[in-house]
Amino acid sequence: MKDYNEKTFVVGNNGVPYTSIVKETSEDSITVLECSSFQLEDIVKFKPKVCTILNLSPDHLDRYKTYVEYINAKINITSNLDDRDFLVLNYEDELLRNLAINKNIFKTNVIFYSSKRVLNEGVYLDNGNIYFKDKLKTIKLLNVKDLKLIGAHNYENVMASILVSYYLGAVLTDIVEVCKNFKPLPHRLEFVRERAGVKYYNDSKATNTDAVIKALDAMEDKVILIAGGKDKGIDYGELMLKVKEKVRYMILIGEAKRNIQKKARAMNFTNVIHAEDMKEAVDIASRYANIGDVVLLSPACSSYDMFKNFEERGDVFKELVMNIK
Repeated sequence: MKDYNEKTFVVGNNGVPYTSIVKETSEDSITVLECSSFQLEDIVKFKPKVCTILNLSPDHLDRYKTYVEYINAKINITSNLDDRDFLVLNYEDELLRNLAINKNIFKTNVIFYSSKRVLNEGVYLDNGNIYFKDKLKTIKLLNVKDLKLIGAHNYENVMASILVSYYLGAVLTDIVEVCKNFKPLPHRLEFVRERAGVKYYNDSKATNTDAVIKALDAMEDKVILIAGGKDKGIDYGELMLKVKEKVRYMILIGEAKRNIQKKARAMNFTNVIHAEDMKEAVDIASRYANIGDVVLLSPACSSYDMFKNFEERGDVFKELVMNIK
């Protein structure tokens, strides 16, 4: 958005409090705000012009009594939207699609994107190309090979960003150029280095199982997975199905390691190793990895049992990886 409007502020869960920039905002500025479910629980007048819910998957069940309670907190972001606003949703998220189409609970303009099918309207991925389609035209925007990002979930993020930017007024050709030049943010499937034929990726931002599944899907090679951290009370069953498919060894750290291992054993995945800290986890991973493997830090948990935040966790991982002899 900064290429469209220089007076753009990016705040929220990225570590910059919204309150720190409020006095600098104006009618001409744009604020890109990442909201947590915690913040959305008790909003009163909060009303974004364009908002997106990227997905719904179990998370923070150490705070919420039920998954439904967590969902209600997330979708509260739409509570004040009207027919002048826009809600961008992932068509491939069954829950979101059902809420929008079958239950019709969103009282605003809903625009979809999809990584799996051609849409009548919205943005979609088809045969490696991303298209924009409205009632009048279909435009090929770019090929995923033009991007510096990997993985279907990142292609979905790009499509969501295209729609948000477009409905805030940016021109499609300008949006495409920004997408092509966008580099992966730290801690989000961030390539760290390749050593002795093994690639190392930092995905410390992956604090729930859905994010880890998407990271594993993005990997073409077998994975040595480093996971674990503060247990949020979520079920690891769906993740273990993907682990059995993609992972050779899973190295577990933090307070959640026993719960994760219990689920792994229940689903007949036994290549599980405990590590006391990140250093031991990286040491073990580097010893067990074969040429062509990927070592992936993708925790499925928050970081607060061992680190002050996911950024610190990722930075420690990267430093340890860079120091491997």
